[in-house]
Formats: sequence, C-alpha cells, structure tokens
Amino acid sequence: MLKKLLFAIILILDFPYLFAQDALDNCSQLVKQNMETLASDEYLGREATTEGGEMAATYITQKLQEYNIKPFGEDNSYYQYFDVNVSGLEKTSSMILLNGNDSLQTKLEFGKDFILLLIGANSADIQLGETEIVYVGYGITAPEYNYDDYEGLDVKGKAVLMTLGEPYSENDNFFNGKQTSQYENPFSKISNANSKGAAAMVLFCSPEVLMMWDMLISQAANKQVNLAGDISKNQSFDFPPIIILNQESTKNLLEGENLNYEKISEIKNKGEIPSSFTLNKKMELDVQSFTDNDKCKNILGIIEGNDPVLKNEYIVIGGHYDHVGVTNGQVYNGADDNASGTVAVMEIGRMLQESKSNKRSIIVALWDGEEKGLLGSTYFVNSVDYLNKITASVNHDMVGRGSSDTLYVLGSDRASTEFHELVNSVNDNTVKFYLNYFLNNPNNNFYNASDHAPFAQKKIPVVFFNDYMLSDLHKPSDDFDKINYEKICKTVQLTYQLALEIANRESKFVIDK
Repeated sequence: MLKKLLFAIILILDFPYLFAQDALDNCSQLVKQNMETLASDEYLGREATTEGGEMAATYITQKLQEYNIKPFGEDNSYYQYFDVNVSGLEKTSSMILLNGNDSLQTKLEFGKDFILLLIGANSADIQLGETEIVYVGYGITAPEYNYDDYEGLDVKGKAVLMTLGEPYSENDNFFNGKQTSQYENPFSKISNANSKGAAAMVLFCSPEVLMMWDMLISQAANKQVNLAGDISKNQSFDFPPIIILNQESTKNLLEGENLNYEKISEIKNKGEIPSSFTLNKKMELDVQSFTDNDKCKNILGIIEGNDPVLKNEYIVIGGHYDHVGVTNGQVYNGADDNASGTVAVMEIGRMLQESKSNKRSIIVALWDGEEKGLLGSTYFVNSVDYLNKITASVNHDMVGRGSSDTLYVLGSDRASTEFHELVNSVNDNTVKFYLNYFLNNPNNNFYNASDHAPFAQKKIPVVFFNDYMLSDLHKPSDDFDKINYEKICKTVQLTYQLALEIANRESKFVIDK
C-alpha cells in the first residue's frame, strides 16, 4: 500500500513532465499536418490583408478551437483587429535608360528588371523626367577619415549610382579596419545622398544584392502595409526613390561608361577606391502607386491559470503567421518563415491546454503583419490594458531548418539576467540544444527583426528562438519538404517546459537596471 501511495505521489508531482513526453509522441504528426496545410500553394503565401492570410487565420482558429484553447480576442473571438494603411506600386511603373544622344536604350520593367523602394513616399506617384546619373563610388562622406565620395560633385536633382560596402582597410583608424563601420549600412548611404539633394538613388547590383534578389522583389513588388493613425510607429521618412537594378540592367547601364560593371567589381574586390564620374546615359522614371485602408488581425487564445491570484498574470507564447504572398505568379509558401513558428506555437498551446498545470495564464498569440514591420505585435503591446501583467514573452520565428541539435537565441538577456539563466537551465534539463548566441547583438540586423522586439522595448523579458536559415529566406523555395520536424518538436518541448517554469514560479522576474 505504501509503495502504491508513493508511486501515485510521484506521478502527480511529475505529471507535467510525463505529459510532455506522451504528448511529444504525437508532435511530429500534428505539426507536419498543420505545416503542410499552412505552407501549401492553396494558402497563397499568407500575406497580410489578402485572401491567403484570411484562409490561414481561419485554419489556425479552427485548430485552436479543436484544441479547446479559449478565445482571448475581441467580443469573445480569437481575433484582435487593427486598422492599417495599404499602399503599393502599380505593375505599369517603368524606368527608361537613354543613350548620350537622348535616344532610347531600353525600357526596364518594374518587378523584373528593377525594383523600387519608397520610404515615406508610398502614397505618391513619382515622375522623373530626363535625369543625369552620377556614379559616387561608395556614396560615403566621412569627415573623420578625410574621405568624401561626393567631393567636387553637384548631385542636386540628379540620380546617384553607388556601390554597397565601404573602403577596405587593415588600419583600425580608417573605417574601423577589418571591422565594419557605421558607413557600411545602406541606410547611412541613403541618408547621405538625400542630404546632398539627390533626386533618386540607384544601388549597384553587387553579388550581395543578387543573393537577396528574390527577397527584395517580394518586398518591393508586394503591398506595403503600415499601422494606421500613428506615424511614429511606422518610421516615416521623406526619401527619394531607391532603385535596385538586376545584374543585366546594371551592366547595360554601365556599358561604354568610364567604368563598366566588371571594372567596378574588380576595383572593389581589390580593396581599391573607385573614382566618381557622371554617366553619359540618363534615366527617366514613371511610378504610379495606390493607397487603401484595410484591417489585419492577431490571433489570441488563452490557457487560463489555475491559481486564483496568479491567473491574472500572463506569459505570451507567440510567432507570426503571415508571409509575403505571391510575386510574379510564384507563391512564396514560407514554410520555415514562419509556418514553422506558427505550428510550433499551436502545438505548444495544445500541450499546455491538455496539461492544465499552469498557475499563471498563458496567451497563445499568432501575429499578423510581421513581414510588414512587426505590425501585429507592435499594436498588441500598445493597446492591451494588461501589459504590466505580462511576465515574459517567447517568440518563435523560423525554427524548422538546420541541425536538430542547435537553436539560435536572441534577447533573453536584454531585460532580466534571471530570465536568461532560466532559459539556459530549462534547456539543459530538457532537450539540450546547443544554444547559439552569435546573433544576440543589438547591432545585428536580426536582433530587432521579429515580434519579440516590441515586448523588449517595454522592458518585458523576452526570448527569440530562430534557426538562422538564409538560403531560402523570402524565396519560393522555402517549402515544407525541407522542414526538420524533429527540430520543431524539440523547440516545442523546450518552450512547453519553459512556459510552465515561468507560469509556476512564485514571483515575476527581476528586471535589470
């Protein structure tokens, strides 16, 4: 009798762990089913404000209901709606290259031969008549290094063509030597050209650009979506159009000029500094845009806590369900980005709901509009009246590729050392990932590029799990046949145990000063 009693006590004490092991037997099958649905061509790339996004939201909410996860959105629904402004460029937008005698050389097609980034000018049509083009090297003005690519040049009202990167140096006192400086950032180049009065900026199509060509096309050719009513959240700037040509168009532009495509590439590869010059060719630009108003929607469910007091505090387990849609007839299915995080969050929610062993309440959140600028998570943290009751947020964005033994981790040490130590401790006691903190640097582009960032800005402890997949990022090739389901399920187990540890601790995390 005593043995039976002891056995029963052990079962009760270890129930969450035993449940997790049992539930994980079903993880791969359930995750795969949800993945192959959400990342199928039928869902049209799940772009925010589109039919594909609507279909994805419907599927996810049906599953949450099937998992008995209660709705936590508006009017007893799963949805938290928010207004957005939608804008974009018409496919008829074009760019014309003129020879030195003003004869037509070629007409470039938007979304194929060139792409156009409009920052702060999405709602405006742009017509540039015959415009001179000036090659400005790296496009850098750095007084502290006695360096200025614009020296002796007047580019006001002209288009500037610039090379990405910065002068190579092994001298730490010149552009930080082998380390990149602030002038490497394309935004710095764009701001500098803008200050010189440039009418347009053309980025040299280097190998770095070509690697991201599919991603750039999907971002530039698709709709731009911004939160309505608050310019400060949308980072609105007033910049001239930014033009990126494909390789063939770049070669055509530079053919017969002082420096051609190959020569400029050679100069950069040798670490030399290219000379600035005015091209013989000129350009014309005709851009038509559209604007509209629409709505996006976050998906919110809740696993209520079982403690009468602590249930009024929350842990947010989230990931974004939107992707980039369809470009030039190709569906960007976004299996890893971010159907992987979506199905992981759905499975974590299912397991937690079945376990019912959390004292604090756990919000299951699938964000909309992440690909448009973290819109859903930004709206959430600026609109809910229980923000100060949120203990922590765990973000899953791309967790289905790469080794089953490694997971990239960002942000866990940003607000609370205590929380950071818990993340490592839970991992050590469960799935034993090698947690790679290589990207955990505020100067890294990944650091603030996902839905943990709005929470971190509010001093809420966060952790961002990621696989650092670059090969198929924002490409039509990001399909479910490349997904590592073992890795997703290990991530599911890690977050499941982490959520319970957070939910059942006595107090909130100590926030570092």
